[in-house]
Amino acid sequence: MSHVSKTKLLSCLLYNIIGKSLPLDSMPYSKGLRNIRYFLFSKCIKKCGDDPRVDKNVYISPSIEVGNSIRISENVKIRKNTSIGNDVLIGPGVQIITATHNFSKLDIPINKQGDSQYKVNIGNDVWIGTNAIILPNVTIENHVIVAAGSVITKDVPTNAIVGGNPAKIIRYRDSKGNNNDSKN
Repeated sequence: MSHVSKTKLLSCLLYNIIGKSLPLDSMPYSKGLRNIRYFLFSKCIKKCGDDPRVDKNVYISPSIEVGNSIRISENVKIRKNTSIGNDVLIGPGVQIITATHNFSKLDIPINKQGDSQYKVNIGNDVWIGTNAIILPNVTIENHVIVAAGSVITKDVPTNAIVGGNPAKIIRYRDSKGNNNDSKN
């Protein structure tokens, strides 16, 4: 296990005990309280850009990295080895998973075979819709939209709009603001 400073451990403890439970940003009385949550969040993780906005009940690992101007809605889980770029919107209930169970040996129960850890990379200017699931070892490139409820099982190219289970390319965004149909 890597060395974690006492300050970071204390910040993570306070974030998990207090910060996650503070009221939603939309509540009129929450302005000062949300600043406490943002502060604890930024001190708990490996790298945090400027202006993070994090709603209540967001589960995070201390080893995640986030860029500038991110928005994470309520009830999101972000596991370790996740890197998130700038200007990313993450909708309510999103799950970013970075581990999977090993299962190759039939003579050993799956729960005794351990797990494998992978990375998830999310680029800049990405919108991940409500209840999407991002599975291990996936890269989501820049300017991507992930539809609500999608399951991302493989890399998503730049400018793609994806949806479904498993997610497939629906169309691409272009620099003129048009939505181009996919040629799949």
